[in-house]
Amino acid sequence: MKKILFSFVLFFSISAVFSQTHGPVVPIDSIQFVDQSTLSSGKSDPVNFKYGDTVTIEGIVTFNPIYYGQSTSRKATWIQDTIFKPFRAINVFIEPSLPGYTGNLAQLNNEVKFYENFLPGYRVKCTGRIADYTENTQLNLIPIESEIIDIPSKIDTTEVVKPLVLKIDKFMQNDGSGGQNIMRTTAEQYEGYYVKFENVTVVDVSASTGRFYWSVQDSAGNKIQIRDNSGYFRNDHKEDASWVKKNVFTPPTIGTRLAYIKGIIVQSSSAGGNVFMISPCLPSDIKIASAAPFIESKSRYPVVPNSTQNVKIVAKITDNDGEITNAYIYYSVGYGNKTFTKVNMSRVGVTDNYEGIIPTAPNGQYVNYWIRAIDDSGLISNSPDTLATGSLYKVFDGGITKISELQETPFANGNSVFNRDTLTGINIGGIVTATLAQFPFVAIQQGNKPWSAILLKASAGDGLSNLKTGDSVKITSARLIEDFNITFLTDLSGSVQLVSRNNPLPEPIKLVYPDSVNLKKQNYTELYESMLLEFNNIYVVNNNPDAPGGNFGEWSFSNDSNSVTGLRVDDLSSFIESNFNTDSLKLKQFHQYMKGLLYYSFGNWKLLPRDKNDIEGYFTDTSTQSISNALNSLKVKVYPNPFHNTLTISANTDKTDKIAIQLYDIYGKQIFSETCLLNNQSSCQLDMSNMQIGIYLLTLTDNSGNSAVFKLFRN
Repeated sequence: MKKILFSFVLFFSISAVFSQTHGPVVPIDSIQFVDQSTLSSGKSDPVNFKYGDTVTIEGIVTFNPIYYGQSTSRKATWIQDTIFKPFRAINVFIEPSLPGYTGNLAQLNNEVKFYENFLPGYRVKCTGRIADYTENTQLNLIPIESEIIDIPSKIDTTEVVKPLVLKIDKFMQNDGSGGQNIMRTTAEQYEGYYVKFENVTVVDVSASTGRFYWSVQDSAGNKIQIRDNSGYFRNDHKEDASWVKKNVFTPPTIGTRLAYIKGIIVQSSSAGGNVFMISPCLPSDIKIASAAPFIESKSRYPVVPNSTQNVKIVAKITDNDGEITNAYIYYSVGYGNKTFTKVNMSRVGVTDNYEGIIPTAPNGQYVNYWIRAIDDSGLISNSPDTLATGSLYKVFDGGITKISELQETPFANGNSVFNRDTLTGINIGGIVTATLAQFPFVAIQQGNKPWSAILLKASAGDGLSNLKTGDSVKITSARLIEDFNITFLTDLSGSVQLVSRNNPLPEPIKLVYPDSVNLKKQNYTELYESMLLEFNNIYVVNNNPDAPGGNFGEWSFSNDSNSVTGLRVDDLSSFIESNFNTDSLKLKQFHQYMKGLLYYSFGNWKLLPRDKNDIEGYFTDTSTQSISNALNSLKVKVYPNPFHNTLTISANTDKTDKIAIQLYDIYGKQIFSETCLLNNQSSCQLDMSNMQIGIYLLTLTDNSGNSAVFKLFRN
């Protein structure tokens, strides 16, 4: 994906004259306030101010900025009122890339007296410009010295502000099918506030390059992720407090019950949009009550049973402070059936594995199941919960022979029932509708019925790079995953068979109303995920729906030329240049047709044109274009996208070329710059483990000055 940088260059070159005094104090809630109709639409932009406005505010500091661990190029804290009032808390930070500022971080810190004055418990006055990052409203302080308004006579260093005791379901709510709904209308008012969740259980612990990603969940299955803004909880040590650098954090094990967890409510990019998270500040913000049994590594055999087969469920069950005394499986037949039957699980030898048998079920039926483990202290763990949320399988007498049998789902969030399953002995086929030359994946489609397309995620040696549009393929084994709520088949090495070439593509599904897709109506969205669609007689209603916060190369269209909203189009294709939306498209421009794949990303359903041939009025000769669409014949690939720890840049060319690499954040700030030599024998690996979750822009420039911009996602 690509993004225009020219606006950033212009914006950042303008000199700014900074006032030397504070202005009148503006209440934080007047800045942060968002009305319910705006929140209901999925947006959280302030209604009384716009990004870039300069304001002066006052508030109580809740976090010491020397503990801030997210970045070395910026430092941040949060301030709020001591008495709760909706929308009266905000993230405050210093960053030398402030437009018009020429000093470094240390100079700005000294001019603002950021570290000196922003101490927990102090009431301070400060002035800055309103900004936004992943829907967190922020104040970027300008070089005016902050003022201490009040210092309390006594400060409790473990709890400088009494937290708001709240329930998780105000922020994230169990959707009943394995996912969580973002409760924007009730949550937004607490953004930046110091809160407390009581009697929760640790779930979903995973590690990557020393950092931990984990969540806590209440008894109803409402789950919220933990954000490691504080250096106490983030092990890559970007904080400035030297004593914190000696701290190594390990989260409690899955199943551990917490008496409470306290922290600041923030938002961050995740599957399904910008979710609400809690960011603990100090070690004292987490109190362990007891270690309950830990249930992990659940497996079933067979993965796809027929109506004559029992299903064996195996799980690893451990207890950190005692012994497991009992384990059970609870199952029911029929989706949504909450009348469960209990069967015993037995320990397998001297291992930590326990197994139990679910008896046969009729063909075509869903079987729901969950596991309960009890330790010698009487503590109980349920996995995933007592409603078997998202935990089920389906009985197929004929095995898996259609894409629709993988895609069709009863879950409201659209996740396949085979999510994270390794599928063997399947026999599905389809016609390639999009290739790796166009996108960072291959799309195949089997006819025109709903649920009949799926994406293939490439890996080394799987042969997907050889596939062409119109190829008929058969797949015999794969692992199914949900990546940002899009269904993919992966681990395809040796399982993709080419049946024939030059087949006609399925006729695009002609959905009449793009606005119905934009509004996320079920009958217009999940049923057609990854399928080839066509919309007729439409108008461009916005050629940059992300303005004023940025430009990600997207545009939107509608049947109504006067509409202010419409279905988004994403420029993910390598054959659509980064400035196409603003340079080539005009407001109210009419198109007889627009085609592409239906895709979901960052909270929106979007159309993905494969190239400009999918847009009426434009033509692309894709026979000679390179994947970068700008680096001539280098045939550069940048993968994976989304990335996590490592990003690879490779080129399919005999010629060795020196490539200049620049990485920018969404504000246009350069993160790093380096060069590498590329040819078909040499690739370049970039260490991205220190990058925050979010959107980045990668610019590649060759020896001849040709350049390409890729929009990348860090998950």
